[in-house]
Amino acid sequence: MLVSNNEDFRVETACLHRFDAPADSLRVAMVTGGADTTLTALMHPSVGHVLSFDPSPLQIHLLQLKLAVAISDLAADQAAGFLLRGEGGKAVFSSLAATLPKETVEFFQTAGEDEIESGILRTDNDGPFNKILRKWFSDEHDVDLLGWRGMSAADKARVLSICATDDCETLTVAIATFFKAAPWFQAMPEENQAVVLSALSIAADRTLRGTGKILTDVDCGLLPQDDFFTDILLAATPKTLPPWLTESGRRALRAKMDHGRRLETMASRAEDITGAGKFDFVSLSNIYDFAKEEPAVASVKQVVGSLLKPNGEVLVRRAVGNAAGILTQAGGVQLEGEALENYDVNSLFYRNAGTVAAAKFA
Repeated sequence: MLVSNNEDFRVETACLHRFDAPADSLRVAMVTGGADTTLTALMHPSVGHVLSFDPSPLQIHLLQLKLAVAISDLAADQAAGFLLRGEGGKAVFSSLAATLPKETVEFFQTAGEDEIESGILRTDNDGPFNKILRKWFSDEHDVDLLGWRGMSAADKARVLSICATDDCETLTVAIATFFKAAPWFQAMPEENQAVVLSALSIAADRTLRGTGKILTDVDCGLLPQDDFFTDILLAATPKTLPPWLTESGRRALRAKMDHGRRLETMASRAEDITGAGKFDFVSLSNIYDFAKEEPAVASVKQVVGSLLKPNGEVLVRRAVGNAAGILTQAGGVQLEGEALENYDVNSLFYRNAGTVAAAKFA
């Protein structure tokens, strides 16, 4: 299954802004994940080249299809309808096929047929933490998060109280039950499974606290009422377009792609990338969510040595915290007073101290 709706892109954008670099001058490498961050980075005026990498080829195919839709001649309602609900299905996909890599066409014609018929931004493709959280609210507290925007003040106060005070024991059990049943989790070595399971109570706490902070900031106007990521958190599928699917976003991507090969993809782990050159900025996103600190530090050092330009910057998210500590141990220098978690509107990271950090490496 593709995972298409589980990431935010504000932190990477903020990091790119502060380079204050000339147009088309920055080389950027980042984990593909749901592809939204890659496409938003490619839109940035200072970015000239993006390497998007992921160990899962499925996520690379997802990126290629999203990009093809964005730069196509499809009308706005056709593009959104195809991605959200699969409107036009095979006919729309056929019109895009000539612009897609052969491997991506083959994937969606075989194993990925359901994706193009049902829509890659549909509810089923939401990330597991969001799915579990919504079900937990319903099962444990008889709360439908979909109705948040229309709730009374008293009902909203109850939801926020749950987010702030619940002990997360039943939420941890729900997350652990999901993980244990997942084929990808069962395929992991037992030692790795144990590490992940031992950290789930922290992740559950971060998810619930972060959700409350997001909803509070939406309600008081610090975050927009209508937002791509908040739509997904509450309802699993967006009603607000991501930046790369807006009219101006599509124009920016077309302009970039018209001026040469600005996007490169690689089905690889960060540590295994070779021959790709050096980059000004590398986003490792949340690949260390449940990793032990020592191997995470070793991984960052390897990435810095193989991919980063001198004085380049690396971004790390980590659901269980100490993202800044990992970067520091790897030799990075974080900007004094920086708190990037306040920009990352993902409940795992939003305003949870230590979950998001960036550092420069000499």
